[in-house]
Amino acid sequence: MRRHGADRIQFINCLPEAHQRAFILTHDVEGPAALERIEPPLDLNHRYGLISGSDLEPEDYEIPPETFELTDSAGCAVGVHQLMHAGMRLRGRDKLETQLRGIHLYIEAWGPGAAA
Repeated sequence: MRRHGADRIQFINCLPEAHQRAFILTHDVEGPAALERIEPPLDLNHRYGLISGSDLEPEDYEIPPETFELTDSAGCAVGVHQLMHAGMRLRGRDKLETQLRGIHLYIEAWGPGAAA
């Protein structure tokens, strides 16, 4: 918001079909073993008519192109949880801002469907 000189977020729309509640379903893919098991959550999404996001840590493990093919075909978004987990969570704005540039570079490289 600061970059765009805004002091508030623009209202986009109400929830569809007059729903009053919503939830966001994400899967934190923390490590290569979790990446190898990315398909079962996507299958559950499909079975129950859900759409989710898979949050990756691109500097912790290699992410093969097939990962994006799987998530794209499942209609799911891909995001960056943080650049690397290393047993630490992002705590505070200063730590987030140190990783933000790298996070945006991955999102740009991954293309549409990816989010920070």
